[in-house]
Amino acid sequence: MKILHVPKHIRIVVLYIVAAGLWILITDHAIVRFTVNPGWLVTIEEYKDLAFMAITTILLYVERKRSDKTQRKMEELERIQLEKMAHADKMITLGTLVSGVAHEINNPTNFITLNTPILREAWHGIRPVLDGYYKAEGDFPVGRFQYSALRERMDQLLDGVAEGAERIKRIVSSLKDFARPDPSDMNQAVEMNRVVQDAVALLKNPIEKQTRHFQVRYDETIPTIIGSSQKLEQVMINLIQNSLEALTDMEQGVFVSSLFDEHAKTIVIEVRDEGRGIGEDILSRIVDPFFTTKRTSGGTGLGLSIAARIVKDHGGELTFASVVGTGTTAKMTLPIKAKKSLIEP
Repeated sequence: MKILHVPKHIRIVVLYIVAAGLWILITDHAIVRFTVNPGWLVTIEEYKDLAFMAITTILLYVERKRSDKTQRKMEELERIQLEKMAHADKMITLGTLVSGVAHEINNPTNFITLNTPILREAWHGIRPVLDGYYKAEGDFPVGRFQYSALRERMDQLLDGVAEGAERIKRIVSSLKDFARPDPSDMNQAVEMNRVVQDAVALLKNPIEKQTRHFQVRYDETIPTIIGSSQKLEQVMINLIQNSLEALTDMEQGVFVSSLFDEHAKTIVIEVRDEGRGIGEDILSRIVDPFFTTKRTSGGTGLGLSIAARIVKDHGGELTFASVVGTGTTAKMTLPIKAKKSLIEP
């Protein structure tokens, strides 16, 4: 909201003009017209200057209060802008660190990915020899295992190593996408189910630490939309994190679902938790910038505010419903838009 600033000396001149006008109206018209005792007019004339000063003083007091209020608003806006700049700088630094860490993780992961097939090939090559020895001499130890047990599990162990390496690569890829500067035109083809999958992959560790009941349900009919996959992933991460933090024990759950509303031509992503819930007095303010109930634990109050803005930039809406002691449901609704209409100027 832009505040119109009028120089103080102009405001004071205007106040004096208003005060003089009021005084003329009161003394020369209203009071004279309704006065039945002519002696009152003498009294009015005696205290005319005093009354004029009183009116002026009142108006100056009102102006001072208004000026102080305007100044406080300007100082608050300046403080908010400074906090936003500090947060943006922090996010840039975080993005650089994440990108560097992701690159360093990729190197040892590549060794695992490349060497696992070689180990599998070597195992399949030597297994006939070991099988012959096993038939001739009986069972024998291989490290901590007996050969008979290892033979049944070896392929499963190698599959686990390969799957773990692929999972690391997917997480690193998601981290790099999250840290990469986002295109301003938001003309990417976005698969919302993939966005949800990437967000869940990034949050795998906190999910396992905070709940035994985490479920994701995907609507496979969801069409591709146009926007920013990175920004929408940021929204999903924030919503799931908030739901996890609202849980009070491991038996409470978090449930994520995607749905295509063909009639309304919208995609609905819902994140529901069984946590402590949010009171009505707080629920209406949770997307306000810098509003947080977790200030002492490092909360900035920018997460949901930024999330709501991102969804709005995509033409959608972010809404919340909550019952204290029962849980909270966050619903992100995104419209289906044609790519042509977004790209053309």
